[in-house]
Amino acid sequence: MPISGEVVRVEHREGLHLNAMNPQSAERNEQSIITVRGEGIEVTFKQIDVWQDGKYIPCACTSTFCRVTA
Repeated sequence: MPISGEVVRVEHREGLHLNAMNPQSAERNEQSIITVRGEGIEVTFKQIDVWQDGKYIPCACTSTFCRVTA
């Protein structure tokens, strides 16, 4: 769901670079958590760095951590 708004929080977490197919990659890999506040809505999402098919893919988006509050 696209929203317009202001980035109100960015948190960078150091971590591993596990393969994207590893279920632990969503919690243990290096990542950034970003919160955007729009009119009447706040969205927090996580971008995760991963390894897939022998290639490093920085900031691969995931929907495993998406919170929408009105």
